[in-house]
Amino acid sequence: MRGVERQEQIKSFVHASQRVTVAELSERWGVTEETIRRDLDKLAEQGFVTRIHGGAIWNVTVSRSGARFLERQNRQAPAKRAIARSAEGLIRGCTTISADASTTVLEALRVVGDEAHLKVVTNATAPLTSSDSLSFQLISSGGVFNSNALAFQGEAAAQVIQRYHVDLALIGCAGLDLVEGVTDSNEAEVAVKRAIVGQADRVAVLADHTKFGRVALLKLTDLDHISYLITDERPAQEWVDRCEELGVELIF
Repeated sequence: MRGVERQEQIKSFVHASQRVTVAELSERWGVTEETIRRDLDKLAEQGFVTRIHGGAIWNVTVSRSGARFLERQNRQAPAKRAIARSAEGLIRGCTTISADASTTVLEALRVVGDEAHLKVVTNATAPLTSSDSLSFQLISSGGVFNSNALAFQGEAAAQVIQRYHVDLALIGCAGLDLVEGVTDSNEAEVAVKRAIVGQADRVAVLADHTKFGRVALLKLTDLDHISYLITDERPAQEWVDRCEELGVELIF
């Protein structure tokens, strides 16, 4: 059984049981306790469970549709608005873009909501139900709906995105590192983000200052594969130098 499939089964089991131990999961799935710990760590990073000594408990906030998304949306809100304003001119110069389901990217889409000529390919569901007046044409990926992230995920979503070639991709991330590059924590979401990156002429990473110097669980792309790095404040000089060396336009 693949790790992702096992984690989905474990997630359902924890939801039903509310509280589990590493030992019982190890016995139930016939894998080592170390493997189970890694599985639970991934589910914790995705917000589904809270790790406790010897096991995990179900995160009750998951039961509220979009709760984790809304929590992330409110985090670093002024920084996200600043990033959105900095990205505005870049987006308005495009006719087609793709956008992931990150809260920073959603903020950028709101800023250009009056661009009627713009076509936006996305796996996010928040723009579909937004109270904002969005004039641009939305092309939804569909796929497996994750109510916690307010996003379509999985292979079906990635396949739809791969049908469309766009001028610019907008993606968020969990971490930026000079060596490891752009990283994120949700495996299902990273698969879709990689598809988004692969179908764009140019790639813009939108990340606030807290993401610099952090490495998340999964590699999304190398720094030399992105075109723009848009943030809310000037990063350390080593980042300025590295972006210049790689030909990445640093915008803040």
